[in-house]
Amino acid sequence: MTQVAEKRKINSVVLRRRTQSVAVKVVRWLFLIGLCYLFLFPIFYLLLATFSDPSSLNNPNVVWIPLDWTLDNIGHAIAKLNFWPSAGLSLVHAVGGTLASLISCSLVGYGLARYKFAEKGLVFMCVVLTIIVPPQTMLITQYLQYKDFLGLGINLLNTPWVLILPAFFGAGLRNGLFIFIFRQFFLGLPKDLEEAAWVDGCNPLKTFVSIILPSSGPGIVTVTLFSFVWHWNDYYYSAMLYTTKLKALIPMMQSIKGALQTDISDGGTAGLALSSRGILSAAGILTIIVPLVLYLFLQRHFVESIERTGIVG
Repeated sequence: MTQVAEKRKINSVVLRRRTQSVAVKVVRWLFLIGLCYLFLFPIFYLLLATFSDPSSLNNPNVVWIPLDWTLDNIGHAIAKLNFWPSAGLSLVHAVGGTLASLISCSLVGYGLARYKFAEKGLVFMCVVLTIIVPPQTMLITQYLQYKDFLGLGINLLNTPWVLILPAFFGAGLRNGLFIFIFRQFFLGLPKDLEEAAWVDGCNPLKTFVSIILPSSGPGIVTVTLFSFVWHWNDYYYSAMLYTTKLKALIPMMQSIKGALQTDISDGGTAGLALSSRGILSAAGILTIIVPLVLYLFLQRHFVESIERTGIVG
């Protein structure tokens, strides 16, 4: 009888633990599903509104599945955004600014991590200040500098150089943060790699290019994704330093609502008024599609890189 009682007690304990384990897993999955829905809901809503007919958008009975599907919103959005030239300009900003930031910030970060010099603390303090100081304080100076570059009568306004050129000198968008990321990553690399290269006769530059950079994948992936997204989503500089009609996608996205309201007030059809929400949603999808696809392909490497560069916690 004692053994039977002990077996029943053990079975009840095992059953209780299994039940608790299943309950914990269910709660965990429900929490993750709810969190995913919270973050993905804006994209779901944009997709729904993009492919919805105006009658579906204004029908209170329609929640997720439109009554009528349409591609007209995308066509109107492409026309209002001047999409292809604007997307090309945004791509030039993102690719050019990212490459320039990788070159300059990796060099500066490596110098701060490995070399000792008298002004090292002052240089690092200036790097941190570039993260803190708001860009509005330097806009007038930059505008005047770009309007008459180096006093040579060269006007860089309305050209991609207003975003790419500062990045070559470590003063571009969020370059202070990128220098900090590279510095933290290089501090974690063993010095044996460089010492072995020096023994083999490599100079500091060749050591950096041949040994350090190939070992810096996580830092490069992190900076590449951050820089690309920030250059693609930049509004402040792209709007202030471009005075022509051709601007990057984000400034064009900001102006599309006003353009739609002007068209409607100037005698636009009721259909255009009803579909303005769909056109704005389509413009939003067209604007975020490139960084979204990039992140989908690189998100695993990005998460690993964030952990290894030491900017979490």
